Amino acid sequence: MITVLLAELEEKKDKWISAAIRRLGLDEEGMSEQDPENLILQIKDKQDRELKDMSLELEGMAKRLKELEHSILEKEQTLQALSVTLSSLQSEIESCKSDLETIEDVLLEEYEPNIQDRFTRDDKNSQVAFKDRKVSKLRDRFKKEQEKMLQYYEQQIMKIWPVDQTGALKNPPVGRLSLKHGHGLDQYVNPLNFKEDYNNVLDTLKRNSQLSYEYYLSQLLEDNEKRTLEMQKLLDLNEGQMRELLEVKASLTEKKMLEESMKSELDDKLSRSWWKWNSLIEKQLERKEILKEEFVKTVSKLQGKLLAEETNAEERWAYHQYCQIMLKQGERIIGNDEF
Repeated sequence: MITVLLAELEEKKDKWISAAIRRLGLDEEGMSEQDPENLILQIKDKQDRELKDMSLELEGMAKRLKELEHSILEKEQTLQALSVTLSSLQSEIESCKSDLETIEDVLLEEYEPNIQDRFTRDDKNSQVAFKDRKVSKLRDRFKKEQEKMLQYYEQQIMKIWPVDQTGALKNPPVGRLSLKHGHGLDQYVNPLNFKEDYNNVLDTLKRNSQLSYEYYLSQLLEDNEKRTLEMQKLLDLNEGQMRELLEVKASLTEKKMLEESMKSELDDKLSRSWWKWNSLIEKQLERKEILKEEFVKTVSKLQGKLLAEETNAEERWAYHQYCQIMLKQGERIIGNDEF
């Protein structure tokens, strides 16, 4: 009698596993020939491997996504700094161009000496009055007109050159006054002698004015040429830097856009992978729940028979043994943490 019971129990000990496999929809063609316990363990191992592989894949994608986000942020910060630099450089270029446009041709007016209005005319004789025909007066008028001429040029230069540059100018190489008459006496007795020295003063002033004009003009032209060369050099340098930085910006922008595209694709892939991972978790939980339900159902029946009053000692021993066997079987299939 006990032998028959043991054989019956041995035959039925895997039925709960087969029932779980059917409920899980895993009883495909050809699988019925396999041992139920081996089959469910194979399914468990497969799901565990898939979940582990998927977890590693998710970890790798999350790491790569973090790297892309960091790289994109770095490029964005670099591009912002580049924009500030380019804006500043553009301002410098515009300033250089403006300065070049303001370096115009030098407009320097030549001084016209005039000493006639400083001498009293004798209308009766149509000549300078006797009282003004003096050597000292000619020399004084020459000196004052010379000073007035130099002041005239300096005032023009101050409007053209910066104050800190005008100090570098030296006085022009002007000629000295040399009178032919009037040696000894201050008064000209002969009006022709006075007229000759008068004309000599005026001619000397005109020559000095022309010398001063040419001197200052050459200085200004030389300075303009120097400033133009320096400004053009600075402009070429700034424009060269601008081209280089624009190339860097274009390359960086292209790389940033590529990384943003990669990030977008990775976000989509990560979203799909998380859905797949959740699906695997649900399948794993479903497998455990169904196995537990079938296990509890089968063990409950055995325990019911184990505790039934009509069960004799030998049968009770047999049921107890198979309860222990199924507990071990459940630990292997469902997991130790469930028992």
